[in-house]
Amino acid sequence: MTPKPPPSASDIVTAIRTGRMADVRKAADHLFKHRTIEVPTSLLVEALERLAGRPVNWETTYKLVLALGATGDASAIDFVRSLATRVLPAVRTAIGHALVLLGSRHRTLDAVLADPPLLADPFLLDGVMRGLGVEQATVSDDLAIALLRRVMAGPPENYFWAAVACRAWLHLPIAVEFLSGCAARAEAPSTREAAALSLAGKTRRWTYF
Repeated sequence: MTPKPPPSASDIVTAIRTGRMADVRKAADHLFKHRTIEVPTSLLVEALERLAGRPVNWETTYKLVLALGATGDASAIDFVRSLATRVLPAVRTAIGHALVLLGSRHRTLDAVLADPPLLADPFLLDGVMRGLGVEQATVSDDLAIALLRRVMAGPPENYFWAAVACRAWLHLPIAVEFLSGCAARAEAPSTREAAALSLAGKTRRWTYF
């Protein structure tokens, strides 16, 4: 059987404009995972404007936010930030990840992420740590310490992505302390594994929504 060709830019544009949620999610997934097809940033912004206030479609919103982050278009940073007050908490995790993607392409990440409201929101913070870990993006030592202190002040169930991100911060005593504690005592096996891998300077491909 001949394999089905990947969707073209016009296929993705049509799927998003048509607005059928399953098609929009599939198109957004492709944009985020492959990052080989360029579509207008305005298309994704318009789709998100339609969906942001509709909780029933939060999964589609989540995937569109990640797709928008994958464009690397710095002009979308302020829009992505503005979504944080209009979406469900789970979508704010995608916003944190998207800000890492947008910031690492066009500004220093410190300028995008060193934001007190951003650091104070546990869902946004978890998304930032996921973005840093998955995208292997870098921030200054000062910001890394600030982010990690915020994570450590929160619930242990939010330690997993921080443990993944800490692989880049082994030169920081606070990171080694955090990872050692997670590797020995974290309740979730996945967190213990992530911490042990990071301590060894290794990583693996973790799955996430």
